[in-house]
Amino acid sequence: TDKYKPIQLPARKYTGVLFVCMIRSPYFWVNSTLKQPYDLAFRRGFRENAAYLSSPAVLRRQQSFRNIVQVWNNYYQRYARELESENRVVYIRLEDLVSDTANTLQQLESFLERKPGSDLKRIIEGVSPVPSKSHNAHGAAWREKNQLQHLTASTSRSDLEFVTGQLDHKLMKKFGYPLLWFPPEVS
Repeated sequence: TDKYKPIQLPARKYTGVLFVCMIRSPYFWVNSTLKQPYDLAFRRGFRENAAYLSSPAVLRRQQSFRNIVQVWNNYYQRYARELESENRVVYIRLEDLVSDTANTLQQLESFLERKPGSDLKRIIEGVSPVPSKSHNAHGAAWREKNQLQHLTASTSRSDLEFVTGQLDHKLMKKFGYPLLWFPPEVS
């Protein structure tokens, strides 16, 4: 059997359920898994990002992937394959939610009905701007760390090229994320 087969969603149907799927740019998501691996397991003792990026990843102690980028691909391919055909999924980019919260939430109102009398502005203002975990960046620091300039300054060109080469380009286009491209180096 192929140990890299995709994970399947549970067979049961969630009648009447709309899945709101939060997306994060895979370039930034991959870097965040270095700090917080979630349900992923890797070899320990990485000295370089390249070893981390190309190492097999195991999700929830059940499913193996060739590398961390394939986990990102599989996750969103699964939503598309199993939920889009029935219009049961809406994708929200984390970057949009952070940078333009009100507009992003208003876009959801075409799919979800807000509780009568609720004030979207008051709800947004009532959410704490400080993350629940002290090691998470927020505010200006989060925005800075999620800029393309920070990514290209903090990640080697070869690591960025590896990630780009592993990504599902159709997913990137669907979600409006650019593929990083570098012109050839001139000596």
